[in-house]
Amino acid sequence: METIMTGIDILITPVFAITTEKFGGTKSLPVWLFLGLCTFPLLILATVKHEPIFALVSAIGADILTDIYGPGEQIFAKDILGKDFAAGYSYINSITYLVGAFAVPAVSLVYELSLNWNVVFILGIILLIIMLSVLFWGYHKVEYK
Repeated sequence: METIMTGIDILITPVFAITTEKFGGTKSLPVWLFLGLCTFPLLILATVKHEPIFALVSAIGADILTDIYGPGEQIFAKDILGKDFAAGYSYINSITYLVGAFAVPAVSLVYELSLNWNVVFILGIILLIIMLSVLFWGYHKVEYK
């Protein structure tokens, strides 16, 4: 999976950048989040069916998630904060790094307690749905100020 993610990153990252530049975060980020969400059913299928092909194909979607969590966060912050981006993004970045520092141990704990990767994947789905909700809420709030 790591090899596929690294290879596909060469293609997906420029496409992510082009689409967010051309259509803006308001239109492109929800689409990218939805595509990232499609990763988890494939990972669940891979564990249930024990088919490596599903895991390998889901690596493409996992790379989409790295773009969402990296540059996607910056695009969203720029769209929401506008001219206050420089001041506001430092706070967002601090919170993101703090949460990120506990992400791997938290995911490991969820797996240790459940001994089931599907529980981890369902947690990922829930978190992406929360992100999608925050995205819509944030853009809606800015548009109707």
